[in-house]
Amino acid sequence: MAEAPALTGDSVAFVALPDGTLVVDEDEPDDSLAPLADAIETSIRPPYRAEGVRQGRARWSVGAVRITVVEAPGVDGEEAELVTNAESSTLTIDGRPVYGSVPAFERAGEAHGSTYVVAQSGSTASSGRSRRCLCRRWPLQAQTLQGSDFPAFAARSV
Repeated sequence: MAEAPALTGDSVAFVALPDGTLVVDEDEPDDSLAPLADAIETSIRPPYRAEGVRQGRARWSVGAVRITVVEAPGVDGEEAELVTNAESSTLTIDGRPVYGSVPAFERAGEAHGSTYVVAQSGSTASSGRSRRCLCRRWPLQAQTLQGSDFPAFAARSV
């Protein structure tokens, strides 16, 4: 729980980059996320993806998951998805199939084994995406998958 009286909405999602920079899509006043980030950073250090929900006038509950932030030069778009399993690999950028690869995405997934998902926090393994947050920086969450019915790699950009 955190006290964040300057936040205006009822919920907020944001990313903390490795250098501590906070990136948010919602229109919130400067420094209004600091109390939420401070509460999270008593448990984990950046980078992370966080979500907060208003519990009262100024009281917020907030949770976060660790992520990896990678640079992906040459990937132009807002959303990217790479799905890899034993049989194939499919890359889409902004919903369109692209022939090629994104080595930074692949390395993030391969760090978790041969069957894995790299995805936006809260997404499912089969449709995970990672949204790009700042010029060529992509926040990714990676985990190992069990079972052969799952795609081995999924990512979405902010």
